Amino acid sequence: HFIEKGFTDSAIQAIARSWTQPEFTPEQTRKEVQVAIDGARKKGYGRRVGGRDVQKIDELRFFSLEELANEPPPKMLIKDIFPERGVAVLYGASGSMKSFLMITVAMHVALGLDLGDLAVKQQGVLILLNEGQAGFSLRCEAWLKNNGGVRPENIRVAKMTPNLTHDNANDHFIKLAEEMNFRPGLIFIDSFSKATFGGDDNSTSDMAGAMGAADQLAAHFDALIVVVDHAGKELKK
Repeated sequence: HFIEKGFTDSAIQAIARSWTQPEFTPEQTRKEVQVAIDGARKKGYGRRVGGRDVQKIDELRFFSLEELANEPPPKMLIKDIFPERGVAVLYGASGSMKSFLMITVAMHVALGLDLGDLAVKQQGVLILLNEGQAGFSLRCEAWLKNNGGVRPENIRVAKMTPNLTHDNANDHFIKLAEEMNFRPGLIFIDSFSKATFGGDDNSTSDMAGAMGAADQLAAHFDALIVVVDHAGKELKK
């Protein structure tokens, strides 16, 4: 059940921690739970943490154009801009105000404030930073001062990001969020280049794996992941 929903190993272990199998120690119970998890994954249940093997074969179906046309439109986090769930990319050249745009979107979503004439759905926001940590609070306070707002209580910030090229990259972040009973609907990862440190940004497999890990995080929280990145030196590429 948990594996089919995309839960990671550590997240399942955290849920099972309050239960001990009769005549077993907690450590023995943990090992038995891991055996069950490994067995379920080998049988093909659920998605892998790295984002690969996301779809199960029993989900395969061929749709007609009429069936597609009759499907309900995607639910939007911000009308005409961001859907409620998935992976999006916010990128631009250095100095193009990406951080302020990220903070603006985060504040509007956390406070449930419409963005101009665009409707916004209120959600918790998680911001994962691996650069610009020192000035982040100053930027937030400047936004709040300029917009006459109060600090939203449903924003959380981490001064690090997962390395999306590593196996089980999201486990610690998921575990902490669940321990805090915090379920974000919008997650920023700033920046993508440092969140893929050690990977080859010219490697299709490395980048596909990284985006797959971001998609796994989106699936776990049923949220939108926005990865923030710098434009390359050659803007046409």
